[in-house]
Amino acid sequence: MTDQKRAAIRELIERQTLLKTASKEVAREFLVREGIYTEDGNLSPRFGGVDRGAPRNNPDNSKRA
Repeated sequence: MTDQKRAAIRELIERQTLLKTASKEVAREFLVREGIYTEDGNLSPRFGGVDRGAPRNNPDNSKRA
């Protein structure tokens, strides 16, 4: 990858970061849409949050309870 392409990618990332963090509401909407947070504001299971629908005897969830 050329330095020019790296600079262009960096600029795109910076622009998106500014857009996605313009306000708390915008940032939250983005995180929910991407599946990082749930609608009720909890971290999704995919990213370490507790899976409320998982059986209690699941070893992965017993550590978090």
